[in-house]
Amino acid sequence: MDKTEKDIFRLEKCGGVDGPLQFDDFNIFQICDIQTAVGSTCLPHIQVCDEISYVASGYCRHTVNNRELELGPGDLLLLQEGDIHAYSTDQKQPARIWNLGIVMKKHENIDLTDIWSELHTHSGPLLLHEAVQIEKIFVSLFEEIAGGNAYWEYALQLYTEQLLLTLCRILRRIRVRAYTPQSSEESQKRLLYSIINYMDAHVEEMNALKDMCDIFHYSYAYISHFFKKMMGTSVSAYYQQRRFSHAAELLMQEKYSITEISARMGYQTVHAFSKAFTKFYGMCPTQYLHIKHQNSEEYIV
Repeated sequence: MDKTEKDIFRLEKCGGVDGPLQFDDFNIFQICDIQTAVGSTCLPHIQVCDEISYVASGYCRHTVNNRELELGPGDLLLLQEGDIHAYSTDQKQPARIWNLGIVMKKHENIDLTDIWSELHTHSGPLLLHEAVQIEKIFVSLFEEIAGGNAYWEYALQLYTEQLLLTLCRILRRIRVRAYTPQSSEESQKRLLYSIINYMDAHVEEMNALKDMCDIFHYSYAYISHFFKKMMGTSVSAYYQQRRFSHAAELLMQEKYSITEISARMGYQTVHAFSKAFTKFYGMCPTQYLHIKHQNSEEYIV
């Protein structure tokens, strides 16, 4: 794989351990903190263990069993033993990916194996609202391995259990939706209409696109890819067009001053609004209003 590795913690490097760490409910095969180079690739390979792959920063495209999945910051991908997996990172910026490779053990009693099975019912990239919680747990895992603290193996077991429990609770609480390329055309249309209606209803909000990801429980990378496929234009371009069309409508109503419109559209200063408006329309708000009035008068005559 073409990458730069800041820290790769493989279990044979941990305290002289030979092979995976073995616990009552699972074995840990590897814990990785990978910083990739721009445009790096990982060739197709068969997963030798189950894996939790979390994108800490950057963007990447994963292929799992011939399914293409786009992941961005805060997305988490669950891989199962035997999956054929490959991925490539963005051509413009590097990515940082945290992996935890484990194999669950089967017991007759209810245990973490049941939790892992429940997690696997939601295969695909998952948007996690509690991303900070997941990040903290991964960081704690890395610190235990790198620090050589007393009882570090026991700490690894506890943090891994905490990670699995946290993921399961997130899935149950916010009903995270998985990426399902087999979804029907009708359900895709419903999602598209919901996204469009949401943007239209929140056209005056600067952070609507970010908030929309939380509302629909999809990553921005997935929504962007889905919207472009369905509409032929990017979700950001569509939303920008709707915002400035709305701003122009407010101008034409002549009920509000440019300062008031600027505030309504979420800009901190009139200058920032005028600059953005000019970039979009090729003229400042006052020029736009003047030309529209001229055209209207010519039409009346």
